[in-house]
Amino acid sequence: MKKGNLPPWGPAWSGAALGTAGFAILGGLHGWTVISALLTLLAAGLVLSILAGWARHRIPPIERASLPAWAILGMAITAVGMAQTPLTHQWWLHAILAGLGAIICVGANLAYWPALRGELNFLSLFPVMSPVVPAVGMAQWAASGAGDVVKLIGWALCLLAIGGAIPAFILVYRRMLPLGPPAPLAATCWIPLGIVGQSVVAVLTLGGPRAYGWIVLGLGIPLALWAAWRHWSSLPQWAPYNPTWWASTFPVATCGAGAYALGLHGASLALLYLLVIHWCIAAARALSHAVKG
Repeated sequence: MKKGNLPPWGPAWSGAALGTAGFAILGGLHGWTVISALLTLLAAGLVLSILAGWARHRIPPIERASLPAWAILGMAITAVGMAQTPLTHQWWLHAILAGLGAIICVGANLAYWPALRGELNFLSLFPVMSPVVPAVGMAQWAASGAGDVVKLIGWALCLLAIGGAIPAFILVYRRMLPLGPPAPLAATCWIPLGIVGQSVVAVLTLGGPRAYGWIVLGLGIPLALWAAWRHWSSLPQWAPYNPTWWASTFPVATCGAGAYALGLHGASLALLYLLVIHWCIAAARALSHAVKG
């Protein structure tokens, strides 16, 4: 699929699968079982079609400049595994997808660091923070009785993501503040919130201190307010459609899951409703673009 200057269907569009899987996970936490099941099936179908699209087009290539797209794909694969587990209780599938996602995300993380010396934007954060998603997958698997080795892997992935995110955040925000990216990329302002929520879930599931969750979610509030201002103010401009429209979905889902893990169920539900809005906007924009195309 290639329309105008947009990339063909492949890893560049993995945000659609990641956001849909995140929606399924957060919806499942709040008892939206049927919706969660449908979204999980949709996310799985998107991942498979994205892989098929890459097999056909070979775009993007596996190289440093395209690692953000591959990191998102690794996170999406893991998120699909996590979304299906409460519905099917198939821990073997959970483990396989978390392991595959971890390999992709760690590979992207380690290979991408030299690129942080160049022109940075919020998309640059994906390879750096991506191991936190399989960290949650490993943490959940360990909590189910998989053993201490899996728990140690979860901690290693979590610390790799958090340790790298701190300097990367400083570099990126120094460049992007105060005005942020242009309107077509405004949704990417939500990306840093991905590790904010997901790291809280990972640390608490691994048995870490609850204080971490309160501190990190507290620090995430001004980031979320700024992202909302930049993103929502761009919507009336009806900027050209591109894959980054989905960047406003999964970070909201992770923050909702983080709030839920801290027992802030009201805040988590509010974030779920915000996620519904963001997901519907991205989906409607995609449908509009497809119809016009």
